[in-house]
Amino acid sequence: MHFDLYLESGPQHRKTWVFVPGLPGCTVRGPTTDAALEAVPAAILERLDFLRLHGENAPDPESIELVIADHRRMLEHEWEHVLELRARLRRGGEGPLWAG
Repeated sequence: MHFDLYLESGPQHRKTWVFVPGLPGCTVRGPTTDAALEAVPAAILERLDFLRLHGENAPDPESIELVIADHRRMLEHEWEHVLELRARLRRGGEGPLWAG
């Protein structure tokens, strides 16, 4: 079974998120790009099991083919903005989230 992957990594490939658009709700986060990619097959199987458990008609793949369709690497200033937004949300979201 073929799955396209969309990756988003912080600078120096720290903390990579992998999204599997062909399987909504299937995402993986890892401390590195390699770690995130290694976790994808298990996450796909878990998501398919979850869908079957909830009455969805989900296939049981004999094999899983992964293709990196896109890999967005954030620049340092973009990454810092993401971390700042997360910190604001943890503190209750005070102040405008998208202020520069």
